[in-house]
Amino acid sequence: MKNNDKNYMPKPQKGMMSLTITSTSQGVRYIHSLNNEIGNIRKVAESSDERNFYKHLSFKEGKDQIVYCISHANEGCYLRILKYIPGRSGDNQEAWIFIPANLEVPSDMLNQTIAVVKEAILDTKLNEHTSALENIFSCEYSIRKVHPIVNRSAEGKMAYRIIPQDGLQSLLGDRLFESYYYDFEKVLFLDNEVVSVLNTYEDISQCGFTKWVAITRGSSDSKITIKVDGVDLGDGMMIDSQKAYTIDYKKADYLENITKRNKKFVIDTQLPDCKLDFQYELKATDFCVYDEETGENLSKKADIKIGSYPLGESALFSESELREGKLKFVIKCDGYEDESSTLKTDVPVAQPIVVKLKHKTSIYKFTINSKYLKGSKSDAEFELELKEKPSCSPLKNYEMSERANNRFHLRPLSVILLNWKFLLKMFAGALIFTALGLSFGYYLWGISQSPSVDSSKESAKIVTDSLNQQSNTDSVETSGQAEESQGIGGHNSQDKKDNH
Repeated sequence: MKNNDKNYMPKPQKGMMSLTITSTSQGVRYIHSLNNEIGNIRKVAESSDERNFYKHLSFKEGKDQIVYCISHANEGCYLRILKYIPGRSGDNQEAWIFIPANLEVPSDMLNQTIAVVKEAILDTKLNEHTSALENIFSCEYSIRKVHPIVNRSAEGKMAYRIIPQDGLQSLLGDRLFESYYYDFEKVLFLDNEVVSVLNTYEDISQCGFTKWVAITRGSSDSKITIKVDGVDLGDGMMIDSQKAYTIDYKKADYLENITKRNKKFVIDTQLPDCKLDFQYELKATDFCVYDEETGENLSKKADIKIGSYPLGESALFSESELREGKLKFVIKCDGYEDESSTLKTDVPVAQPIVVKLKHKTSIYKFTINSKYLKGSKSDAEFELELKEKPSCSPLKNYEMSERANNRFHLRPLSVILLNWKFLLKMFAGALIFTALGLSFGYYLWGISQSPSVDSSKESAKIVTDSLNQQSNTDSVETSGQAEESQGIGGHNSQDKKDNH
């Protein structure tokens, strides 16, 4: 259920330490445990047999034969209190206390816990101390997100440290996580007046203490993975402010990782991942170049230079420089003015960077001599801004001649040249009319040739028939006349006979 109280603050997470007590004599025997799931402490304690360990120690008479020992694993420190049993060849009673590295246990509270545990194992009647042990190990401590780096203790070497005059408490707290401790399998804390150590152990009493600094992410960029000496930073960690670390940065979708070596951190500083210089692959396809007037896409024709480097198909550039606008780009394309501007973009580039190009233009000057201008004593001049050099006169009925430095002289065309279009039209019209006339005449001639033979035959037939008819008529008339002649002749001869 959601709490709407503005003053409501979620309770910080809490954690506890754990305890296991064992006895070693012909093997390890489990005695007592509290919170044994923390640090897997019971299993670790039961698997450890330290009888050979005591062979290197020499206790002074009349003193409590107590040794403190630390080792590291499971993201925490195992602080052990060992009570040597005299005359039994290394037999001992041992209490294991596990302090998680992420637990904020003050030095004085840990020192108080050690005192309660020490008292319990020194007493042969452990049952009388169980209540005090339960009380002290039921204490809860704040869990911190940022804590010292913990490495597993190396195997083989042993070391010891003399407890200083300030007492055991001066070695507790975050000082349990000194990085040089991890170079040893075990480190003993010894009271110089109680016990001495043979030369087989290394004395690290003079080693200094770390001034721890909590480092956290400098930004909330979840794509960045950060490792400090190979350990994932996560939400943060505590490191030695005087030690040099190797910081590895990796970011999703980026070609290269960034490694910063020999980096020393100042107290109370954040890891500056917001200023990391990742190399981002900027591509030519991240740009969209087109003609401002026509909208023609010029991306494939354009040459792009970022800073002093040609982009080509792609190139690597600093992410911070891209984000902060520290780079300039220049785009060139034949026939267009160069375009330059500051390149400022988020990365990865989600939307193409749009660039508009203008056509190149030049100023051309035109002059008309005064002798071609009626009523003017001075030349006429004018200028035109054009994309290309003019190939013909910008004025109708004028011819153009080029001079130096984009200058041109204009003069009127001659009358013949002025009317050349009209003459050309007339000539073309005449040619067309002549061609049509010839074509039409040829067509008529062709038509006339086809029926003329039949007409002549028909005419010849008509003439022939007419002549034949005329011949027949003449024949009839001739025969009639002949008959008349005969008749007349007969009458005349008859008459003559009668007269006779």
